[in-house]
Amino acid sequence: MIVRTLKGAVVAACCALVILPFLAVLSTSLADQAQVTATGGYVLWPERPSLDAYRAILAGGVVTRALLVSVGVTVVGTLLSLTCITLLAYSLSRPGSLLHRPILLTVLFTLLFAPGMIPMYLTVKQLGLLDSYWSLILPGLAGGFQIIIMRAFFQEIPGELVDAARIDGAGELRILLRVVLPLSKAVIAVVGLFSAVAYWNAFFNAMLYLNDTEKWPLQLVLRTYVVDNSALSVDAADLSGSFLPPPVHADGDPGAEPGSHRDRLPVPPEALCQGHPHRRGERLTHEDQRGPPSDPVGVRRGRRGRHGAEHRPRAGRQARRPADRRRHGPAPDPRPAGGADLPARLLPGRARRDGHPGRGGGDLYWDETSTEPDDGGTVFAVAGVATGRWKRPVATTVDLAWYGWRGTGADDDTQRLQNAVNALPAGGTIEIGPGKVLIKRTISVKRVPITFDGAGHTDSLDHGTQLLLETGTADGFLLTGVHGGGFRNLQIRGLGLKGGAMIRTERAGAAKEDGNYMLAFTNARFRDGHNGLVLRACNTVRFQNCVWNTFTGDQVILLNGVADDQRADPVEFVQCGIAAGSGNKVTDNVVIDGLGGSIKFIATAILFGRHGLWMRNTTGTKALPKFVYFEGGGFENGHGVPVLLEAGAQAQFANTYISADGEFDNVRVGPEFVGGVTFTGCVIRGAGRNGIDVASARTTVTGCLIGNNGRMAHPDFARQISAVDGNGAGGVRVTTSAPHGWESDDRVTVTGITGLDRAWTIQVVSETAFDLEGAEPGTYAGTGQVYRHGAGINIRAQATRVVVTGNAIGGFTGDGVNRQDYGIVSASPDVLISGNDLNGNHAGAYALTGAQTAQTRATGNKGVQQIDGWLTARIDGAVADGLHDLSNLLYADGQRLRIVRVARKLGAGTCQVRLDADGDSAGGPATAATTTFQSTTLTSPYVVDGTSAAKRLQVRVLGSSGAGGLVVQFGYQVIA
Repeated sequence: MIVRTLKGAVVAACCALVILPFLAVLSTSLADQAQVTATGGYVLWPERPSLDAYRAILAGGVVTRALLVSVGVTVVGTLLSLTCITLLAYSLSRPGSLLHRPILLTVLFTLLFAPGMIPMYLTVKQLGLLDSYWSLILPGLAGGFQIIIMRAFFQEIPGELVDAARIDGAGELRILLRVVLPLSKAVIAVVGLFSAVAYWNAFFNAMLYLNDTEKWPLQLVLRTYVVDNSALSVDAADLSGSFLPPPVHADGDPGAEPGSHRDRLPVPPEALCQGHPHRRGERLTHEDQRGPPSDPVGVRRGRRGRHGAEHRPRAGRQARRPADRRRHGPAPDPRPAGGADLPARLLPGRARRDGHPGRGGGDLYWDETSTEPDDGGTVFAVAGVATGRWKRPVATTVDLAWYGWRGTGADDDTQRLQNAVNALPAGGTIEIGPGKVLIKRTISVKRVPITFDGAGHTDSLDHGTQLLLETGTADGFLLTGVHGGGFRNLQIRGLGLKGGAMIRTERAGAAKEDGNYMLAFTNARFRDGHNGLVLRACNTVRFQNCVWNTFTGDQVILLNGVADDQRADPVEFVQCGIAAGSGNKVTDNVVIDGLGGSIKFIATAILFGRHGLWMRNTTGTKALPKFVYFEGGGFENGHGVPVLLEAGAQAQFANTYISADGEFDNVRVGPEFVGGVTFTGCVIRGAGRNGIDVASARTTVTGCLIGNNGRMAHPDFARQISAVDGNGAGGVRVTTSAPHGWESDDRVTVTGITGLDRAWTIQVVSETAFDLEGAEPGTYAGTGQVYRHGAGINIRAQATRVVVTGNAIGGFTGDGVNRQDYGIVSASPDVLISGNDLNGNHAGAYALTGAQTAQTRATGNKGVQQIDGWLTARIDGAVADGLHDLSNLLYADGQRLRIVRVARKLGAGTCQVRLDADGDSAGGPATAATTTFQSTTLTSPYVVDGTSAAKRLQVRVLGSSGAGGLVVQFGYQVIA
């Protein structure tokens, strides 16, 4: 009995937890404004139930019209979507259907690569679908996921049923309608539900494609209410003024007590001037020091729009005169005994008395119990009055102009912006219209999600919204334990910065939730800074369409760099540009230092500066950066190493362009990088030394174009030799007049030194000296130079499990200078080099310089003499003219052999030899044989085709003269 009671109590508690939110929403909607305000926005039981909220939201038919639009789009879209998906899925489920494989691959391609917002918008625009309901239906008509689900279901239907229907004379359409669909009701219902829910919930397409608000669906209208804190007017085309219903009026709410914080009555500003020496109609300004009104019930000013333009109240919402309030009795007078006027500091109106336009008009109300400090924008204290404040109604959005910001960039706006942040204790948006915000001290945001929203980002110094940081060596913005928020549609520009970062994140405490989470940076421009961003203790940070340019500090972006509990994970850069600045050889672009998680770069360009992407670990722990994924975009014009992977666990680069202007490698993978590195479909060109330099385990390079590296292998970039001496160990040491900057095992060429004029491998002794491997001591004369070579891929001895396959590694015709000596140089015993095109390298296709083991494989590469086997004949004694059998292969049966080489030797005399097939020449000429061993590579290889019919292979001897003891071999490649 006790167990049953406990179970019942648990079930009841769970039900209550589920029902309680719905009850709160319903009760809040039925409560009056006073109760909602008093309870902080959540009501469990309405004291005076009212339908005013429903009347307000349904007034004018905006919501009902939007509801009809949503229903129509959902119904039509779902029906059309089901039709298209069903037809396409059925055709793809039938083997042998027309263009079956290309169409299926196209569908699968859409699952992996979305078209993107901009291409989609341009397509809709070119089709003439803007401002039409079809723009809400057609883009999502046939989802690849739904097609695959329905196709899989159709394939599970027994083929015997379809075959039986076909035998009965049914065509494909009849089979679909009469056999397949009746058996597929379940999947049709599921796919239909997917489509219906997608169409019903969608609002983003409407926001992109519909300018006519009369065609907006319900979801976009509701978003306007909730997110933008505004509602569409009765006349949907009229978007001026405040879209929300006006504040509760005293004469519209008999229960409201005049003077209470609920009593917000729009009155003209001249009503505030009773008893003051202001002319009728004159606006109070921020500079006026007058007393509060004799009836301090509130003021409604012209509201300032999103980007600074001010709007007047619409017809039907005209401000009431003081006489309109007489029926409520006299208002309380907040002045002290004696009737002296009390100074009041009120919000600027639409125009100041000096004739200049004011900014930041809006609603105010009198809160008689408040003692909050005056912040100059949302709370206004009255001089001499300890209790009672003018307040601006604020939900989730404030405007920086409310705080007296003028947008000139001449005033210090630090405190104004900090006050705006402090005015949103639960988080929200700070709107900053066109203009400049001068910040001279760090803006601190702690534990609340604040979004800084500008009027547009730009490269111009005079347009859009610009946050000017003149903070010296301090940070511009410090985000501490922030969950949400970010920056969008603005430019952040430094003014003479000497230290700090433009934006820095840090932990608020030691707990897990004290880190930063879900920060978003969209359409933001960062320029002229010292360091750009320092991201620590971050989780889920996204940058989209952001640009960084011209920095002078250590790096543009730093992730972690301190300790394991400061990791940044995950961080995404989507369609961004990161550039330390042209000519900058000291500032790195992106540094990932210490423990980090998933760092992704999608269609992002990293330009100029020193290193492009640097993964390292200087935090003093063993933890490493975990994963970097880079797709599209690339690296260019850097003076260091574009991709420097010193420490980490995994890195993947796909379809990436990697190039540099310096004398180093394009990609360098150090021995401390313990995870796998893959390069797929990349273009890697123009490095001063090697295209890729690998010293780690598990590196894979496939499908890449690698060429025109070793750019510094020219006398123009040579080091001057100041001395050539013995090294004390039987070798030769070369000293340069300036630091050479090279490494052991580099390949160099010495010129101008007699006896040493050739290529060498070096072992570095100091920054100005190195030994030449294999050089013997002697007296060397002359004044010489030495320059360094570079290869497409250089694989060091400590590297293991390196796979290089399916690449084109060599010179690029018409694309710069090619000084690449080898396609691949490998000192590693554990490497697979296969299926590469290695033509176009000056010294050779590849060089295996280290110890070779069973794990060393180089096979099937173009540009390399590749012999798959030998056709051998041995004739002891006298050699007569005629046909002679081969000793190891009598027939070419089912194969195509390409003959590429002939090796031969006689014991005595002379003759000619030729390979015959079925008694006739196989296609090659006769080759002379003598008593000297000769091996000849055929300039015109010929093919023996035994795929259609077997070919008898023999050696024909011609012109024998005293010939005896013949050994002949024909080297071949198997091509089929």
